[in-house]
Amino acid sequence: MIFVMLVALNVHPRPLAPVASFVFPSFCAPVVLCSRGPVLPSSPFTQPADKWLALDKAKHFSACAVIESVGYGIASAHQGHSASLRIGGAAVLAVGLGRELYDWRVKGHFSLKDLAWDAIGGAAAALALHAVR
Repeated sequence: MIFVMLVALNVHPRPLAPVASFVFPSFCAPVVLCSRGPVLPSSPFTQPADKWLALDKAKHFSACAVIESVGYGIASAHQGHSASLRIGGAAVLAVGLGRELYDWRVKGHFSLKDLAWDAIGGAAAALALHAVR
């Protein structure tokens, strides 16, 4: 199988994800593809304790909602409404992905569920900011 590793972040050569099911944004280049074999049960992606609904997910949701709001507030001083929403969304993506890469490197697990809750929190804040405009 083919796995993705970020060379720019000096990530240790642990399998990250199959390319077909996980796509990094284009700004995360350079990306190196390498063959590492099948994903084993000890893989960082097979976390049985990683539930969809947990206190950790609520923290991801609320933290990314705050990041979206703060990014929007800072950007709105110099940008229009839609550009500020995009800047806030980029901040959510950068912080959420950065945190998961940190967890993967230091703690040995990468949670796509955490990233999903990051995106949901950022999207909820963006909807609220758009509604009160």
